[in-house]
Amino acid sequence: MRLLPLFIPLVSAKTLGSWTISAFSRQCNPQDTSCTYTLTLNTTPRDSPTATDTDTDTDLHTCTFTVTNTPSAGDTHDVALARASKTDFSSIPCGGTSRTTGQQQRYALNGGWSDGDVKGGGFLTLVPTDLVRKECAFFGYGEGELAGGRVVGEREGEVYPVGGFGSSSSLGSRSDSDSDADGIGSGLGAGGVGVGGESNGERSVRVGEGMRGVRMVDMKTVLEGGLANMDGGKIERVGKRGAAGDRSQWQIKGLTRYPDIGANTTKWQFTVVDGAGKETHCSLAAPTSDPVGSFYGIPCGTDADANFKASWGYNDDADSAVMTVCFTPNGTDAWFGFEQVSHNQWLGDSKKEPVYYTGCA
Repeated sequence: MRLLPLFIPLVSAKTLGSWTISAFSRQCNPQDTSCTYTLTLNTTPRDSPTATDTDTDTDLHTCTFTVTNTPSAGDTHDVALARASKTDFSSIPCGGTSRTTGQQQRYALNGGWSDGDVKGGGFLTLVPTDLVRKECAFFGYGEGELAGGRVVGEREGEVYPVGGFGSSSSLGSRSDSDSDADGIGSGLGAGGVGVGGESNGERSVRVGEGMRGVRMVDMKTVLEGGLANMDGGKIERVGKRGAAGDRSQWQIKGLTRYPDIGANTTKWQFTVVDGAGKETHCSLAAPTSDPVGSFYGIPCGTDADANFKASWGYNDDADSAVMTVCFTPNGTDAWFGFEQVSHNQWLGDSKKEPVYYTGCA
């Protein structure tokens, strides 16, 4: 299946091999305030030019961790949104020791939930990352596969290099008062993701107040600092979420694709509308004639001041896809779900989606 590039801007679409995840399951309590994930990650190199067979103590990593999301007392937000099964997580250790560098827990897991317009209740994108080689892979799981604690069999994900980060000095530096003249990315509020203590090898993740759906991973901090930023049982600031209000939401309008088999490209056209109503037209050429084919970080090309980049990931199990749009001047992005992708050349308008600071570039 094609996998979903939702979290990490990639250097290019070049693959470095593949990893597999097997025996993946999610067990949630009846209140859906706590979910325990279990999986086995196999990082045996498969045609990877950057990998060696002797650098790790083992290529099989079985990981268990618990994600919690309990509404705070007196919380007036929609309690239905506080569901552990729909809570994102980041920087979860998943074993591995590098014999070259000596780094322990060299693999980390990051996950993000998308409701989108996907049939069957949305899907989870899981991104295991090698913190030593700075490589990652993408895996997609539909709600129908995970509901009721079902165990998902082996799934293969292509490995990509990690790159294209914003500057580390900008992470967590944007205040609520910061704004742009055109409304792009303005009105961003603060927040963080905390990680609880370990017990019997299990790590518990709790989403802080006001941080439901932090759809991002600060991979620059993770990769440069390894897991050191998790000392003391928590992750320091990993990003910011969009505050409530129209100015922190974007929408995609008129999404259309034109495959060109002769040129082996697909032309994409759409308009990005920010919360202030400003429209930016995007036209880009994806390097494949497959109209559902994935691509990463392609700049928009028609407006003189179009500082947007777009990425696209397709899930053939649900015939759904996610488009991620990054506004590079301030490192903010949003992602948009589409369904029945393979049957329609015209995908139309997305829902309005919140904007997040991720440091994308």
